[in-house]
Amino acid sequence: MNTENEVLFKKPVRPLIYDWSPESIATWVSEQGWPSYVGKQIQEWLGRGVTDVDEMTNISKQRRQALAAAFNFNPFEEIKVLCSHEDGTVRMTLRLYDSNTIEAVGIVYQNRLSVCISTQAGCRMGCLFCASTQAGFARNLTHGEMLQQVYAVGRQYEQPVTHVVLMGIGEPFANYNEVIRLLKTLNDPRYLNLSQRRLTVSTCGLVPMMIKFAR
Repeated sequence: MNTENEVLFKKPVRPLIYDWSPESIATWVSEQGWPSYVGKQIQEWLGRGVTDVDEMTNISKQRRQALAAAFNFNPFEEIKVLCSHEDGTVRMTLRLYDSNTIEAVGIVYQNRLSVCISTQAGCRMGCLFCASTQAGFARNLTHGEMLQQVYAVGRQYEQPVTHVVLMGIGEPFANYNEVIRLLKTLNDPRYLNLSQRRLTVSTCGLVPMMIKFAR
């Protein structure tokens, strides 16, 4: 019988490649005996948010097959999309491999595209005004699951993502380490290259973590 903190997490057999750092991927490439430039090619495709290894057209079929055998590229089993024809808002419901569902939203304003993402599956904060706490807390999301929400929403538009807001399901500072990793990735030129001013973290007020974040 599981305790509150022992929530079952049905992971796919293969690790999500977006949970791996560029340095870890480069090490894996070296372990396969592949030239270092292949690691750079892989990284370029990950920077575009690919979810299918066959999109990596400048990598040989044999190496793509090896990548597909080693890694999962898509954290979502199912994606449902609702679009507003009035203002261009997109709302996505994303089902993860353990059947938890999360939400992400895209909002267009003039030449800006802001993406609001979830940081947890469920929430234990108990805010009365917030619907995401009603189903209880399941687990923290990984770096890759959060990053792929940004890409998933971005693919619905013909303009680049300009802002990311961590204001969906969950309390970001209750998933501190993965959230910090995500912010660094979003700021990384190899990924979305968003300035820190374009990244917003919304919190219900976990003061110790806010102080830590400010430092």
